[in-house]
Amino acid sequence: MINADYLEEQLCFLGPWIETAGQSLITMYDPSSKLFPRELPARGAGSTTARSGIPATSTNRAFFALREYFRYLSEEDRGQNERDRVAEVLVGVARRLGTDPESLRQSSNGLNMFTDSHFLVTAALIPNLKRVVPRLRLDVELVRRHANHVAQKVQRKLVAWQGGKVDRQDEIHDFVTLHVVRSLDFFRQVFGPRPPRFDNALEARIRKDVLSLLANHAAGFSSKFDPNELLFSVALLNRFPTPDVPSLTVRSIQSIVDSQAPDGAWPTARPVSNQGRGLLHVASYEVALALTQLVIRKLSQNDTSLCEKCLEALFRSSRLVQKQFDVVSGRSGWCNDHGRRSGVLELWATAIVLTFLIHYRDAVRMLLQKTVLDRLKATPPPSSNSADVAWPDLIPASRSEAWVNFEALQGISDPTDDLKMTSALRERIARPVSQSWLHRPSNVSLLLYGPPGTRKTSLVARLAEALGWPFIVLSPPWFLRKGGLEGFETSAAEIFDDLMRLRRVVVLFDECEDFFKARTPDQKLESRTTGAFITAGMLPRLQALRDRRWMVFVLATNSSLEQLDKASTRPGRFDYKYEMGHPTLKAQIEYIRRRCRGTGLSTRLLEGALVEHQKRYGGSSVSPDKTVSFYVLDQVVERLKVKKLGASPAAVQRSLERLTLQEGPPSLV
Repeated sequence: MINADYLEEQLCFLGPWIETAGQSLITMYDPSSKLFPRELPARGAGSTTARSGIPATSTNRAFFALREYFRYLSEEDRGQNERDRVAEVLVGVARRLGTDPESLRQSSNGLNMFTDSHFLVTAALIPNLKRVVPRLRLDVELVRRHANHVAQKVQRKLVAWQGGKVDRQDEIHDFVTLHVVRSLDFFRQVFGPRPPRFDNALEARIRKDVLSLLANHAAGFSSKFDPNELLFSVALLNRFPTPDVPSLTVRSIQSIVDSQAPDGAWPTARPVSNQGRGLLHVASYEVALALTQLVIRKLSQNDTSLCEKCLEALFRSSRLVQKQFDVVSGRSGWCNDHGRRSGVLELWATAIVLTFLIHYRDAVRMLLQKTVLDRLKATPPPSSNSADVAWPDLIPASRSEAWVNFEALQGISDPTDDLKMTSALRERIARPVSQSWLHRPSNVSLLLYGPPGTRKTSLVARLAEALGWPFIVLSPPWFLRKGGLEGFETSAAEIFDDLMRLRRVVVLFDECEDFFKARTPDQKLESRTTGAFITAGMLPRLQALRDRRWMVFVLATNSSLEQLDKASTRPGRFDYKYEMGHPTLKAQIEYIRRRCRGTGLSTRLLEGALVEHQKRYGGSSVSPDKTVSFYVLDQVVERLKVKKLGASPAAVQRSLERLTLQEGPPSLV
């Protein structure tokens, strides 16, 4: 059964093997040519130099794998020395792309759409890489123009052939089609100007092949059933969703998983190319990688129906990776498990293994995140830029500054003059997230305090919307659900264990001030209250959450700062604090103008009434019972919309005064 603990175990297993694969791939880089060889020689060859062959495909695949490895190292806060080694290799290959792009297209099979698909991915990674490695100096526009020419040619061939081939004389193989479609989608997503257009004939051909393969399997024609190609085809079919795709996918996955051997390998598929020289059989690692990509797609659609079956198969694949690991002439890596060659390390196979392990980890982490978010009843963001990504497994390589929706912050009920609070949220919390290529926050914690009705909760919800992150609200009942105060420690431990598993979420601790009340300094141990022990237990947990820096969390309280424990408000506990008050006169006027914008309503009379109210009562500090809150402003605007207010300034003024004097809901009678 899949649960959070099982998923954590998977992450722990994958970490060391990801680092083993990454370190193996780095050692295969040739700094003189800034390329990766196709393979390393057999034992006894007398040299550790690469065997002959044009290594464009290997270099492009290694480039993507190492870019993902750099992400893994950064997300897991691994050592800077290892990251510097990876960055040096990435910069070297990128400079080769900038000075001699054609060298990254030439392969042993000449110019072909399979190698070009990987070339397009390399080109599309460059803008993001310049954020990852700021010292990279490369003309992105030059790269775009050259790669755009390649993309146009590849797309014309894809449409003409209705699929992917290495050589014109080959039969269509959806292993190639899958890579080509992914690369065109990714390239256009990064460089534009519009998504690639695939005609209906391509989709119809893919669906026909899926149905044919499923029919052969159901009829027991094993010689005509290729589970590997079925996976590549059904992964493509999910790129063109129609009502029958989910049911076809479920049936296909059942057939594919059932075809996997106990050791994690998949059957040898038909050759990718009958005419080319360099592409023989699809490795089991390629099949596992495609299955991982399909799982990530389903998880991004909030569909977990296939997860248990697929994760079992992927775990067996990871065991195959472990078993196939080899050391040759002092270097380590992998070879195609269907190649039946001893003493050879293949660069492309090692790159696939590294990519598979990282994306398998991404799938596990996504499922872990979903499990925890469901348990904590998180609110998903209303919209997200990630929904526009054709291949969700490429989201980590796609994030840009534009993914943070700063306009959503304009909807905050800002009580300050000139929207100073909105500006501070934008620049101090949201902007660092957008500027981070990982979309990882640098300022993560905020203490909001002030009277009720100042819209602290809605402010935090707007922040979550701007970031495009799930929103979690934790109130006292969450911590008291297991036996009240006596069970508080158990509940708190479980909640914070879950929070430590999450990334890129916004958490609001709402009305939890009683857990952080001030403790008497001279209180003896035996006379300390339960509340004092609760405070002592909560503070280190908040600190650990802050130190991890993977989410933004806010403690919102109606108490004054003086009522909170000094240990919770000391410097370093929260990144920022802010006292939420009711809106100033200038903020009131700006708010009603924003509310009435586009409605055709004139706010002149209401603005005059607000000015007069300020003159007469001097604001909430002088006369709290005359406070103009956001709620009051909303009520006045609504009455203005339905013309309940009179046409005279005096009538508007009277309505405003009645609303500020009103305590609680209006009387029924």
